Amino acid sequence: MTTPPPIPAPPPIAPMSPGTYLRKRREAAGISIELAALAFVPWPDPTLPAGQRLLIADLGHSLAIDYGIKARGQSQLLELVRAWARKIEKIEADAQIVDSAITTVLARLIPLDIQIFDALVALWLGVAVPIPQICRDCGCSWHRPCVDRVESGIPGCFAEYGCSWSASDPNLCTACERKAAAPQQETADAS
Repeated sequence: MTTPPPIPAPPPIAPMSPGTYLRKRREAAGISIELAALAFVPWPDPTLPAGQRLLIADLGHSLAIDYGIKARGQSQLLELVRAWARKIEKIEADAQIVDSAITTVLARLIPLDIQIFDALVALWLGVAVPIPQICRDCGCSWHRPCVDRVESGIPGCFAEYGCSWSASDPNLCTACERKAAAPQQETADAS
């Protein structure tokens, strides 16, 4: 009699869902869902002659945008923004899984790490991949850290510093650690 093969270990638990990661990065950048949806809007190329059409594929169909279209074109663009905003809401609610083509477009506006997003999708689907290190509050990572802009003392010149990992909590960046400590410091100063 042969022994049955060993039961594979369950996949590691992800630090957060892919949608939560996208939402945290979008919110950390101060970008609304509607503004993020603008990344998918086809802006006409000003170098093209007036009246020339630009075809943009969107969710399996084409939208023709013409320089000559005024009110009708604006309503089409607004509807396109609304449609993409609904799609982003579904992605953030983990109701829809997307590939890196969508996240690459979102990364134009939102400082997200596509490799981490892909790893979180894999973990969410049960694929055993290494768990990425992500700040639990803002979603920043080693390749996409929070950036503090500090006045350098020279008028008009600023120094930028990236955050690092907290010494007391490896799942918290130093920028979020400082934000969490600031209200406690204000309360201590008031008493």
